Amino acid sequence: MQKFVLFFSAACLMASTCFSEPAADVKGNLEINGTQVPIKFAYALQHNDEEGFLDGPELRILLSDREVDPGLLSDLVMSRLDTLAREKKIRGLILKFDPKKEPRELHGTLLEAPSSPQASLPFFTQSGDSTSLKKFEIKDGKASGVLEEKPSEENFFPDTPKYGYQITFTAPIRQADAITAHLKGEEAAKSPQAQAVLAYEKACREGRMEDAEKLATPGKFGELKQAMEQMGKATFLEQVKQFIPETAVREKQIKEVIVRGKHATVVITEEGGRICAGVIDAGGTWKAD
Repeated sequence: MQKFVLFFSAACLMASTCFSEPAADVKGNLEINGTQVPIKFAYALQHNDEEGFLDGPELRILLSDREVDPGLLSDLVMSRLDTLAREKKIRGLILKFDPKKEPRELHGTLLEAPSSPQASLPFFTQSGDSTSLKKFEIKDGKASGVLEEKPSEENFFPDTPKYGYQITFTAPIRQADAITAHLKGEEAAKSPQAQAVLAYEKACREGRMEDAEKLATPGKFGELKQAMEQMGKATFLEQVKQFIPETAVREKQIKEVIVRGKHATVVITEEGGRICAGVIDAGGTWKAD
C-alpha cells in the first residue's frame, strides 16, 4: 500500500521550465561500486516552497553525468529525475539544503537505479561540520563548492551501492517559476486544473486505463502502469478504491490550486493532512503529471 500512496498522494510533480543552457563549471567523479562516473554538468535552483509542502525554502543542486532539462529541478517532488535514474538515463547526485540555515542540514539523493524496482533511490542526510559539502558559497548569483566523500566500507542495507564523490562545481542559481494564480475554495475545486485531477482519478477508480492514459502525461501513466503490473490489476484496482474517494467527495477536499505558468499544484485536504497532485498544461489541456 505504501507504494501506491507514493503514486497518488506524494507524486506532486511540477512541469519543466525551459531555461537556457546554464554557464556552469564542474569537474570530478562520482564513484559507484568501484566505477568512476565523470560528472560533467551542474545545475542549481532556488525553490521558495510557497506551496508549503517542503520544510521551507531550499537550494537544489543537480550534479550529473549528462545534460538534462534544468526545469526538472522545479518539480515540487523531483520524481521525473527519479524516473530517469531508474531508466538508467542519468547518474549523479541531488543536493537540497537551506543555505541560510545554520548548522547546515544537507539532504542528498544518489541518482542510481536500485537493484529492486520497488526500492527507493539511495539517500542521505548530513548535518553540521560533518557534511560532505565544503567551501560552499553564493556569489554573484552562483553557487559553488567542493563535495568530498569517500566510498563507504560497509552498507547499512545490502542492496545499497557503495559510493563516494570528489566534485568541484560552480552553477548559476535559477529561481522557480513565479506563481501566476492562487485559487481557493470553490474557485479552486471548479478550476480546470482540479477538474483534470478529478477526471484522471475517476478513470483510475473505474479501471478505465485507456481513458486514464489520455488524461495523464506519459510519465505519470507509466508510473500507474508499472504499479498495476507489479500488483496485478485486481489488487491494484482494490487499492485505488481504498485510497481515492468518489469524485463528489474528492471535489470537496480540494482547497487550493497554485499555478506556476503551465504547471500547477492541486492541494487536497484529507483526514491525514494535506496532499497534492500535479498537473501540466499540455497543448491547452490540463493533464495529471
